[in-house]
Amino acid sequence: MQLQKIIKNLKFNHLLLVVSAMSAPLQASAIDLQPGEVRAPMAGRSVVQFSTVFSQRTDYYKNRLKQPKQPQRPEYQALQYQFRLAHAFEIDEQPAIVYAQLPITNVQPEESSFSGDSGIGDATLAFGYWPYANRETQTYFGVAAYLIAPTGSYSDRRIFNVGENRYRGALQLGVQTPIIDSLTWMAALDTVWSGKNNDCGLACQNAQTLEQKPLYTLQSGLSYLINPTFSLSTAYFYSVGGETSWDGVNKNNLTQLQRYQVSGMANFSFGRILLQYGGDLDTRNGYLEDSRWIVRYIKPF
Repeated sequence: MQLQKIIKNLKFNHLLLVVSAMSAPLQASAIDLQPGEVRAPMAGRSVVQFSTVFSQRTDYYKNRLKQPKQPQRPEYQALQYQFRLAHAFEIDEQPAIVYAQLPITNVQPEESSFSGDSGIGDATLAFGYWPYANRETQTYFGVAAYLIAPTGSYSDRRIFNVGENRYRGALQLGVQTPIIDSLTWMAALDTVWSGKNNDCGLACQNAQTLEQKPLYTLQSGLSYLINPTFSLSTAYFYSVGGETSWDGVNKNNLTQLQRYQVSGMANFSFGRILLQYGGDLDTRNGYLEDSRWIVRYIKPF
């Protein structure tokens, strides 16, 4: 299915949306940081971000071992729009930020016997705080907490759902510091906890209850400042954990996922444009993401 066909199948237009990453159905995802996001914001500033994310997943991990394709796991593509509204302030003279996210997604499997889904996704609320922020040396250490609420479209009669029908929470630690002139290193570690889905249904082969262990992700990246207008970044992500159980039966499906992402950023008087491309390097359990294209517009005010 081509990108134009997915756009044609969208059931909504001109809506505002949000989220950081696209994930396989009922598969916990990491909290991705964008280049420079560990840098502490200035108090009193607000930021709005609009994004478009197009993701292609065309192989289930067992297929990569040359085993027969599993009919209950069709290939699929997803188009997502994102909206984020953030506001920065101070707590005891230390930087802090809050933001809200709300995604709208259209996900369509390649096989017509499986129905897709489109609509509002799960909303995210986040709070970030910087115990250490040295603007002179451009060195920062921050912590963040996330709450993801089950506001998204969901049906136990579908494998592919926009929402996950469960609460999720995450904690994240991040550090950012210059290495040499114009070259900055950023790293973060996060843990995602997932609540129960007590109405899992078809996505769990008709089991009622889905439970999932925590997912741990380490991300690290470098950003190179070409000039005050343009910069380039690259990032590597490694996730492990996230085993699931259906009605108390352990599925022995530990996630081990390696991903990459490259970014180009341009600063203009009307805002910041961020172009990104990435995908999976290797995965154990779940879908292999062949490619992910992202366009972001970021405007402080």
